[in-house]
Amino acid sequence: MVGRVFADEEEWGSDLSFRIRRRMQFGTSHPALIGRHAPFPVTHQAAERWLAFRHTAYFLVGGNEMTRQRQ
Repeated sequence: MVGRVFADEEEWGSDLSFRIRRRMQFGTSHPALIGRHAPFPVTHQAAERWLAFRHTAYFLVGGNEMTRQRQ
């Protein structure tokens, strides 16, 4: 799947093997990153709440950008 995602024709400034390697490393992040999240329970409810916050933040930023562009 990773190869299919990055096999587009758009030029992104890096070769395909580098992009695939970076994508594969994403799930095996540095232990400090994992450690920061270790004390928090990752439950379905927690995931839903996190997604709701991310969704809200995304649209707030997008709304602010749209407002700035109209002025």
